[in-house]
Amino acid sequence: METLLSTYSELLSKAGAVPYMNHARRVFNMARNFDRFTEEDVKVLAVAAVAHDLGIWTQGTFDYLPPSADLG
Repeated sequence: METLLSTYSELLSKAGAVPYMNHARRVFNMARNFDRFTEEDVKVLAVAAVAHDLGIWTQGTFDYLPPSADLG
């Protein structure tokens, strides 16, 4: 997940990168509790966890669902 998120580190800035990574990890870990996942599913889930709210920072808007979906 860190590698995926590092692509957006400039947009997140240091102040937002750590809290957002922690948020993405919580989302990832919560989703993992719902089912057993294959190794490939875990990779897809990591991308989704990183991208799910990222549009807030990349587009500077709280109308983030379409921009976040475009990133995933």
